[in-house]
Amino acid sequence: MNYSFTLGDRMISKYAPLVDAAMEIKLEATTAHLWLEEILSGDHLEGIASVRQHLSSSQWYATAMLEGGENPEGIFTPVTDPALRSEIEDVITKIIRFREITEERFESESEFGAGSDIDQRYDALFNEFVNQADRIESKLQATISNERQLFKITQLILTVTSLIMIAFMAWVFSRHDYRLSLNAHEAKKAKEQIQRLALYDTLTGLGNRNLFMRQIEHLIAIAERRNEEVALLEMDLDGFKDVNDRLGHAAGDEVLREFGVRLGRVLRKGDQKYRIGGDEFAVLLEPRIGAFDLAVVVAEKIAEHVAVPMQIKGHYCSIGVSIGIAVFPDHGREANALLRKADAAMYEAKKKHQVVAGASEHSATTVLERLRSEN
Repeated sequence: MNYSFTLGDRMISKYAPLVDAAMEIKLEATTAHLWLEEILSGDHLEGIASVRQHLSSSQWYATAMLEGGENPEGIFTPVTDPALRSEIEDVITKIIRFREITEERFESESEFGAGSDIDQRYDALFNEFVNQADRIESKLQATISNERQLFKITQLILTVTSLIMIAFMAWVFSRHDYRLSLNAHEAKKAKEQIQRLALYDTLTGLGNRNLFMRQIEHLIAIAERRNEEVALLEMDLDGFKDVNDRLGHAAGDEVLREFGVRLGRVLRKGDQKYRIGGDEFAVLLEPRIGAFDLAVVVAEKIAEHVAVPMQIKGHYCSIGVSIGIAVFPDHGREANALLRKADAAMYEAKKKHQVVAGASEHSATTVLERLRSEN
C-alpha cells in the first residue's frame, strides 16, 4: 500500500506542475489580452508594462514545460513526449508573435481601431495558441489518468477540469463577432462575468484556487496584525471515483455540488469554502486564538454531514472525506507552506484511514478526546 502511495506521489509531482503550467499559459495570456483591451479603451489603471509582464510569464511557463524550471509554485519537469514537445514549441512561437502584435497594437492604437486587420489578427492568434495550450493540458490530464489506472491509485485524484477556461474561451470567440455593437452597459456586464469566471468554480459556485490563494494571503496578513491564528482545512472525497465509474460524470458533478452545499451548512458566516481541484476542497476559518481546536471540531462536523448518504439519480451514494489541518503561524507563515502542510496531513489521514489529521505535532485525535471529556 505504501509503495502505491509512493508511486502516486512521484507521478503527481511530475505531471501536476505541468498541468498547472498549461493553465498558467492560458491565464497569463488571457489577463494580458484583457488588460490591453482596457488600456486601448482608455482605462489607465493598468499600464503596458503589466501586459508585457503577463505575456513574459505565459512564455516562461511554456518554456519550463520544454526545458524544466522552478518557481514558488513548484518544480517543472521537461515534457519528454515528442508530439507534446512539438506542440509546446509551436505555442512558444505563437506567444512570441503575439507579443510582437501586442506591441504593434499598443503603438498604433490611434491609427487602427476595433475591427481593423491588426485587431483581427491579434484575436485570431490569441485564440490559436490558447486553444493549443488547452489541448496540451487535456493530453497531460489524460496521461495522469492512465498512470493512475496502471498503479490502481484510486485514493489520489488530481483535478482534470477545464470548465472555466472553456466557458471563457467561448466568450472570447463570441466577443469578436459582437463587440462593436456592445453598449456601455453590456460591456460592464461582460467584464463582471470574466472576473467571476476567473475566481469562481462554475460547477459548484464556490471560490476556485485563484480566489483561495488571494484570500489565504489576506487572512494571514490580518492574523499577523492581530496576533491571531488562521486554520486551513484541506479535504479530499473518498469514494468519489467509484461514483464516477458506476454512475457517470454527471452523477459525479452532482456529488461535488451536494458536498459544496453540505459544507455551507457546517461553516459559520465568516468562514470561507473553496473547490481547489477535481474533488479537493478547502476551508479557511476566521482568524482567532485556538484555531486548531476549532478546526478539529469543524472537521468532525463536516465528516458527520458527508457520512449521510447522498441520493444521486435514483441511487444512494456513500462518500467519505479525508481532512488535513494546518495553522498559521505554527505550520508556516506564508500561503504555499500552509497548503503543503495541510496537503501532507490530508494524505496522512487517508493512509491511516482517519477522517482528520493535523500537521506537525498537532494531534486531531487528542483534541477531539479532550473536547469530548470537557463536554
